Amino acid sequence: MGRRNKSLNSLKKLITIATCLGALLLIEDTKAESRNKIGVIIPLSGPVSEVGESIRNGIEFSKNDFDPKDEVKLIFEDDQFQAKNTVNAMWKLIEIDKVDAVITFGGSTSSAVADIAERKSVPMIAVTALSSIGKNK
Repeated sequence: MGRRNKSLNSLKKLITIATCLGALLLIEDTKAESRNKIGVIIPLSGPVSEVGESIRNGIEFSKNDFDPKDEVKLIFEDDQFQAKNTVNAMWKLIEIDKVDAVITFGGSTSSAVADIAERKSVPMIAVTALSSIGKNK
């Protein structure tokens, strides 16, 4: 059991680092384009909420270190790691919150919204092992 916990902790750290790096790139690009809102759709409740919380904490920590003037606003949405919730969150972020970019987590959840982001011309970073999400986009 100890070996499995170490592997899980390593995976959570890797996911958090990858998401933070993506967020930093997106924050820098958003600032350069005079944009100011980034939507983040992650599992903050449900079976993988621990990973979602790590991602949120990492992004907020990185943003504060990288963007001390709070020029970029982060809007977090909880999808419970369910594609239907990711789709609803994406539409809310685009239509109501008017975000300039979106970060998503997970293969099936990111796949569910990739076409929406493309149709609406909203830059999207998907933290996933699936290469097909960004292929030809």
